[in-house]
Amino acid sequence: MSSNGDEEKNEQMMDAIRTRVLDRYNEIQGLENIKENTRANFQALQEITALPLSEIQNIAAEVKAEYDINPQAIQKAKKIKPKDLEPYLPKSDKLVTFENLTRSRIRLKRSFTPHFIAYLFANSALIGINTSTTNYPWVLYPMAFWSIALVIHYLGAVRWPKQSLRRKIKESNEEVRDILIENWKFFKIKRYQKESRRKPFINGVYRLMVSEENDQTIIKYLEAVEENLQLELSSSSELKQIAIQICAVRRKYQSKIWQK
Repeated sequence: MSSNGDEEKNEQMMDAIRTRVLDRYNEIQGLENIKENTRANFQALQEITALPLSEIQNIAAEVKAEYDINPQAIQKAKKIKPKDLEPYLPKSDKLVTFENLTRSRIRLKRSFTPHFIAYLFANSALIGINTSTTNYPWVLYPMAFWSIALVIHYLGAVRWPKQSLRRKIKESNEEVRDILIENWKFFKIKRYQKESRRKPFINGVYRLMVSEENDQTIIKYLEAVEENLQLELSSSSELKQIAIQICAVRRKYQSKIWQK
């Protein structure tokens, strides 16, 4: 995680350096209006990279398309209530979760229960025999060894798998969040750049993922969000790419979490 943070910090720093260098170049050239600045920046980038000017212009057009959202349309856009999107999500009684999909963990937990019951009954019987036959507390020795074995069984069957499951759920949730923030234009709208406003929609996509819905269902949910907003932000191909990445996250964690 620290290496990723360092890479991101370095990338931001390099972006800032490039921006300042180009700004300084524009100052030296005495360029004042936006068109002259843009043209000069393209020429400077062409000299640095040796890429054709047409290719640089195409890249610039792609970047502009990512950020070119009509401000007036945004102002008029309808506010979305997460409850309006419930018809596109699995019903609560049919919602499949990591918890009940982890069959191996459930089996391990069930194996601990009869062990614990046997421990209680057997040691109760041993205590009765000990107290009725002698004053020497020999029962403490088998109880001590069995207690150690019971604790080890509990950690291996209940405690550690539960912690591992929670960690993997958190990791998969964060991956879904990163995919949506990076690729979904809906989250580039200023109103939905606050984490508290993003969370219901991230959770909606996450619910679809853990319910083993296909990519078309995820696409329909993303389209429904933008339709409720009354804006056309993302193309069908862009939404499909997001859905494919979400399904890839599910496949990645199937072998780790959804063990059959």
